Amino acid sequence: NSFCTLLEKPAMRFSRQAHRGGEDPAASLPVRHGVRGDFKQRIVDKMLNAVSASYKILILDDHGTRVLNSCMRMHDLMDYGVTLVEQLGIKRQPVKSSDAIYFIAPSVEAVDVVVRDVNAGSYKAFHVFFTSEASDAVMNRLVGAHIADKLSTFVDMHLDFSASEPLAFNCEMHYDLPKLFGTAATRDASREVASRLYDVLMSCGEAPVIRHQNNPVARDVAEELQRLYDKGEQLDASAKLGTIVILDRSIDVVAPLLHELTYEAMVHDLHPLKNGILTIPGGRTGQARQIPIDCEDKLWCELRHKHIADVVRGCNEKLAALKKEFPQLANWDPKQGDVSLRQIGDAVRNLPQFQERQMRISVHTELAGMLMRRYEDEHLEPLVKAEQRVATGTDEQDRKLSSKDFQKDAVAVLRDTYPMTTKARFLLTMGGGQGSDEAGKAASAAGAMRPGALDSLKLFDPTASYKANRTKSDKGATFESSRFIPFVKQVMQGAVDGTLSTNDFPWLSAPPSGHGAAKAAAVSHAGAGTGFGGGGGGRTEPEEKKSRFGGLFGKSKTAASTPAPSGGSAMGGARPATASRGKTVAKLDLGHAAHVELHTTNRIWVFIVGGIAPNEARSAYEVTLANGQEVVAGGSSALTADKFAADLELLA
Repeated sequence: NSFCTLLEKPAMRFSRQAHRGGEDPAASLPVRHGVRGDFKQRIVDKMLNAVSASYKILILDDHGTRVLNSCMRMHDLMDYGVTLVEQLGIKRQPVKSSDAIYFIAPSVEAVDVVVRDVNAGSYKAFHVFFTSEASDAVMNRLVGAHIADKLSTFVDMHLDFSASEPLAFNCEMHYDLPKLFGTAATRDASREVASRLYDVLMSCGEAPVIRHQNNPVARDVAEELQRLYDKGEQLDASAKLGTIVILDRSIDVVAPLLHELTYEAMVHDLHPLKNGILTIPGGRTGQARQIPIDCEDKLWCELRHKHIADVVRGCNEKLAALKKEFPQLANWDPKQGDVSLRQIGDAVRNLPQFQERQMRISVHTELAGMLMRRYEDEHLEPLVKAEQRVATGTDEQDRKLSSKDFQKDAVAVLRDTYPMTTKARFLLTMGGGQGSDEAGKAASAAGAMRPGALDSLKLFDPTASYKANRTKSDKGATFESSRFIPFVKQVMQGAVDGTLSTNDFPWLSAPPSGHGAAKAAAVSHAGAGTGFGGGGGGRTEPEEKKSRFGGLFGKSKTAASTPAPSGGSAMGGARPATASRGKTVAKLDLGHAAHVELHTTNRIWVFIVGGIAPNEARSAYEVTLANGQEVVAGGSSALTADKFAADLELLA
């Protein structure tokens, strides 16, 4: 199974030591590991350490496997007495000398297996941990089996989400878009989203002040989340008081659809991983290799958000540096007659480190090469350029394009040999950026099939939100194929700066006195809204009175003639990492060599009802690095272009 495959792979330890420099005052600062670290710590504290037996057998179903695999490896589990990991659904040998820990989804089928094991006396003791709250049907099955007195532990862990990286998570909801938008939308769906989001926040010990995009979907989830806090368990004085901004998918319908040329985005598009496993064809040997690619891989953490051109260049540079660091191994020839015993000893001692690093570099070199070959074979360069133009509304020189320009780009793509799914994706991108009517007109002109999902875009009112409220193109982008800026990134920067308009992103309740957001609330209260919110209603300023921030970030900056951060735009993220933001209070480990210096321990949470796209998750890292404040991005699901397009079809 995938979990055991991953467990057998060598991985980086969770407890990394801060840099030990005698003169470095930051060396003793606490090191944070993001939501993934908090997620892992909850599993350790509430499950692994809660069972005091010396030897434990961990039994997982598919869901428990996926949850645990997102943050732990076998060497981690062994540290807490786990000697064996087994699958719930397969035949297992009884081990009556060891305690069994069941980490499973609360289903009747899973309970039946537990009941069978208990009645057979397969283990010394039985500890049941459900990933989420059990339903009445499951509880009735447990009660009816009369095994309660034989269960040493029974706990709902409330871990029905995935936090596989430090600054991003998703609630793993299926078909969330149809449940939340359109004619089939219900308040029950909003309650489910809020419940899962509440579990995430409680797992991290967070009690953030809540604000939301000013429209019904985001507001419903915000109100349900506040209700859960009001009636839930009381957090102690150590609870972290950050800020959460709840958005919905109407905030940006283009971001999930674009072909992007960052490393991780290309992997999602061109060579998707299965449960975090990269499969590399065997070539001449015929034996395919399976390699884990996740946050335990330092090189992946370092390269994932870079443009593919920088990844290829970086891998070559790292390989050259490795050979320079270990010349005796890079040029090793055992047939040399003048090799001393000391040289042989040095080579043997350094060999494991050299081989591990060389293997990781070669894996990413090979993967980047595979992506580039597919990119070229599928003739994607003209498509990517056309997508950037219809998404941003400008050309490569930042000149505004006309409807005639968009039609010319679209007809060229639609008359090319791309698959029908690729053409439909392009039309949806065009519909999101320039309106459904413009995309429908292009489909007619090219004689192409008009996707039914185009009509679904009208539910999100993308034309109004895009044309009135955002700067879509990064004028300082290094690569022309990476000019598009996810609007969520602007919201993140506005939340950090305290410049989000209270009309467009109102507080559900005023931040408490002394909370870091209280000052931001006072600053942004004067900001006039634009009625932005994908159909949420509200007034719209006359065009001539709008600031270049579109009103979304309040008038405080423009009214006071406050300059944008040095080197950056209102979008943010371009602020230099060295910008002074106050005293460093902690360091954030993002999985590779460098730590981010944090100037506050309060997190900014940005949650998207309807799913989060990879480029939006990447934005959290960019804004965190630029500002020295931890920004976490989350969504009700993890969105890929294919999933988003399929969900839009269901809404049609």
